[in-house]
Amino acid sequence: MWNQAERRKWVCLLFSGAVGLYASRAVMPIASVDIASEMNWNRKEMGFMMGVFFWGYAITQYLGGYLSDVFGGEIVIAISSLGWSVLTICFIWLPSLNFGSNNVYGLFVITRFLLGIFQGFYYPSLASLMANRVQVTDRNFTFAMINAGSHLGTIYVVR
Repeated sequence: MWNQAERRKWVCLLFSGAVGLYASRAVMPIASVDIASEMNWNRKEMGFMMGVFFWGYAITQYLGGYLSDVFGGEIVIAISSLGWSVLTICFIWLPSLNFGSNNVYGLFVITRFLLGIFQGFYYPSLASLMANRVQVTDRNFTFAMINAGSHLGTIYVVR
């Protein structure tokens, strides 16, 4: 179990992670109109690209919890956060690749799917951390403070 000082540090770190997670997740729907226009993609293609994120996200929910219980939520969150952070940065470079519009579209879809996979580990890992590292009496408040980061991340992107 974390002591009070450790819990504060982890809450700050995980809150920041939730901000980044949701900012990364929310930016694509907002930027999709400009991306579609620039890349000459239609609504069907953009809808597929948006939806593929959730396919990746859904398939890692149980796996994320299992791996977190086996290896520790700290490790799983660290690896998955590194993964989705790198993929989010990759989105900046994808349009500049000279592979042709269809090939870049495929890279966008694959990257978006992988982004869903990596982000799908976050909340199951967080649940494992709460169960294994936080006193029962402090879990609700601790989880609420961390989860507030998701709202701030969305607001940051939408503003």
